[in-house]
Amino acid sequence: MELYEHFGYMFYVTSHLSEVFASSLPARPEKGRQPHLSPREIEVLKLCAAGKTAYETARILSLSERTVNYHVQNVIMKMKVCNKISAVIAAAKAGII
Repeated sequence: MELYEHFGYMFYVTSHLSEVFASSLPARPEKGRQPHLSPREIEVLKLCAAGKTAYETARILSLSERTVNYHVQNVIMKMKVCNKISAVIAAAKAGII
């Protein structure tokens, strides 16, 4: 019976607390900003997506294998992933390749 007597007050307090709680939450982060990849990094990433090895990519682009691996490592760092396959997947999901 006492619960019903104070229902209006409890409703007011809980709705006010909900608003206070919602306003104290951190703002949503911006939707994943795409990292800026150079045209060469995109080119290397597309060839990786096609299944080319660093050696094959180097031959196709007239680069050294070391340079290809350098571009792959830059993409991995920029995309904040752990390996080449993850970088290809992340780039595909972001619409970069």
